Amino acid sequence: MKIKKILLNRVFASTLFISSPIVLISAGEANGKPDDKPTKPQEPKREIDKNFDKFKQLAEKKIKEAIGKAIDETISFLKTKVDKIGSLDKPDDKYYEKLEQKIHLLSLISYFKNNKQKIIEKPDEYGFPVRFPYVIANEKKYNVGIVKFNGKTYNNIKMGKDNKLNYSELINPEKGDLITIDSESDNFITEDRFKKELEKYTNELIIQAKRMVDADKDIPKIGKDIFLIDKEVNDPANPSLKVNGLIISSPVGFKTWSEYIINRIKPKFVEFDLKQNEQYIEEVHQNNAKKRPVAPVVIPPLVPKKDLDAIEIHDANEVPLEIPSLKPLISYKHLGKSMTELKNIFDSSSPDEKNKMFFFNNPINTRYKYFVKNLSISNVLNKTQLTATVQITDTAAQSDVSRNYAIDVEMSNNNSKNIQFLFENQIRIIRENFIKLYKSVGLDEKLNYPELGNNALMETMNAIVAGAVGVINKDKIVEKWSSINDKYKNHNIDFNEPNNKYVVQSSNEILNEILLALHESDINGKYYWNALADTYDYILNDKESGFKSHLESEESKKAIKEKFKELNLEVKYIDKLVDLLNFRILKFKSLSQKSSKWVNSLNLHKWFDEYISDSSIIKNKIDILSKLLDTKKPAKASKEEKELIDSYNEAVNTVSYTHLTLPTN
Repeated sequence: MKIKKILLNRVFASTLFISSPIVLISAGEANGKPDDKPTKPQEPKREIDKNFDKFKQLAEKKIKEAIGKAIDETISFLKTKVDKIGSLDKPDDKYYEKLEQKIHLLSLISYFKNNKQKIIEKPDEYGFPVRFPYVIANEKKYNVGIVKFNGKTYNNIKMGKDNKLNYSELINPEKGDLITIDSESDNFITEDRFKKELEKYTNELIIQAKRMVDADKDIPKIGKDIFLIDKEVNDPANPSLKVNGLIISSPVGFKTWSEYIINRIKPKFVEFDLKQNEQYIEEVHQNNAKKRPVAPVVIPPLVPKKDLDAIEIHDANEVPLEIPSLKPLISYKHLGKSMTELKNIFDSSSPDEKNKMFFFNNPINTRYKYFVKNLSISNVLNKTQLTATVQITDTAAQSDVSRNYAIDVEMSNNNSKNIQFLFENQIRIIRENFIKLYKSVGLDEKLNYPELGNNALMETMNAIVAGAVGVINKDKIVEKWSSINDKYKNHNIDFNEPNNKYVVQSSNEILNEILLALHESDINGKYYWNALADTYDYILNDKESGFKSHLESEESKKAIKEKFKELNLEVKYIDKLVDLLNFRILKFKSLSQKSSKWVNSLNLHKWFDEYISDSSIIKNKIDILSKLLDTKKPAKASKEEKELIDSYNEAVNTVSYTHLTLPTN
């Protein structure tokens, strides 16, 4: 399995993307600390476009033109379909079917021909309620939220402040439709972007209009939906004479054919408009979302940039829409309760108790936490549904960065309480194991990558997280996971002990399956587990940008020697620490090889523990070396001087009591 493919397709749905400016180290910044504190970059002031007041008129003009063109093309499309049916003056096995089609098509043609100008002038009244272009053309501040319509949920919907532009006139709460407002946003759309969005919307409108009328399920059935009614009519051959004839009734439940056609077209158009609205994401910014400061990147990419083409990392001041909208899973304690019971318990519970009612299958990308914020019960198409409003929170953000979405809670879960208890705790244990890996490089569960202070290490860890997320979503792992739980479902499981033997045993089996799947994976054509070892090697030994380049600089060596001499420190321990690091990295590479004895013996859990331990030791030594190589002289009795001496003493102790013996594969 190729993780590169996962990165390109699926991982973007599950990882944080970071974008950090690269700050190259100078001779006086070997430990990654600039001489002066970095100044906070000035963000360009965002303003409403100077031509914003012209957007409304432009939108009205383009929408009218598009609707007129859509009607013309739709009439032409319908006439072509009528011609294909032909005259119905001969016996045909599908006579009634063709007659029904022709009646429907001719009624549509009549509707569009007779009402064309009215539709252009008052599209709302004739089944074409345009909303999205007018929201971004009229509102300098708009609301952003969720719209549930016709059984489907649309996230990131931009809405106006009045009923005309907030979609409230288009939804029916009695059918389960609802609107939830999450935030307010300034409308910083540029004139160029507005024109592109308007062009996209109108082009799609023209295309989709034909599809809105081309639905077999909308064709009324003779004898069920429409009927032939006796009526005196003019004789076609002699209009002055009255004759007995038959006319086609309006569809059952509607006074006119126009009313019926509007009823069929309007919901489809609302869905079209909501989809166009949902797709517009680039200019959405919450007012309270502040740009997070990014740690300076002190060493250029640790892996050659050409080998990192699958990963594009950017910072964001909002939760990316690519982060998946996971289903809330009912905790074992509440499994089997009715929708009403769940809602009543939820509404009367404290925030902490509410969080315990549900869990989410998100053991890898721990930066994002999911919370159920609200439960509602609705009836959609005669089906009762429990809908949760879920909030995804970016735990690494310094300000409130979150995104809400609505999703139905799966009530028909066939899992027993045993399986649900196991599943919930397995996710927790897998999460704990991967957090150990993150901590080995200096991260915690927030996965705030800029804290690593190194562009390549950020990219490597992002790829490692991304690969693991992709693997646990693979069908093979999902099936294995389910199969493992089936083995334990009939055991007498102690619900009072979250780390009971069945939880631990099953979690280890699942973790082994995940590690084995990653063992069969790669990152950009290179073995998955080698990525971190290769990155550490690059940090230390790259001739252009690693520590080695700094150690070989005459200017740097002179400055370090002078600093050490003033503090009565011995420079030889730097060389010894470098030797130790090279040894440790070589050992780590040996452990990370695909032929590693731990991997081949399938004792992956033990192997993973050793992998984490080696990574932690190396990262610690790199941090020590970074402090020792700082060419800037610390002030007497300063915090920096104490940190330098502490690092030196740790280096002395480390190299004095380490025996360099490589393992055998």
